[in-house]
Amino acid sequence: MLIAGSTVRKNITDIADVVIIGSGAGGAVASKELAEAGLKVILLEEGAHHPPSTHTDLASHAVRRLYKNQGLSISITDPFFAIPLGRALGGTTLVNSGTCFRIPSKTLNAWEKRFKIE
Repeated sequence: MLIAGSTVRKNITDIADVVIIGSGAGGAVASKELAEAGLKVILLEEGAHHPPSTHTDLASHAVRRLYKNQGLSISITDPFFAIPLGRALGGTTLVNSGTCFRIPSKTLNAWEKRFKIE
């Protein structure tokens, strides 16, 4: 069951064996493995679910929607550096640590025509 936090209007009470915070690579895999082992698992994710059908080819759009702090998270070290943190179902795994964006539709269409790849 998927419950979007923005839709919750009252307290939710549930009982689980394990609560995992974060749906990135570690949290998602741990949730799956524990659930398959018979445990009741609750997986909490700060960000929203953004299905592939809602993605665009615009990097600026992706950063605003999929990154924590709209991509403006930084370290508190010397020197400062940007930390690309995902804030969506899939966590930082969704944004590939900020190194890649979804392949543009134009490229996908060309591959489909040329190589018969769906």
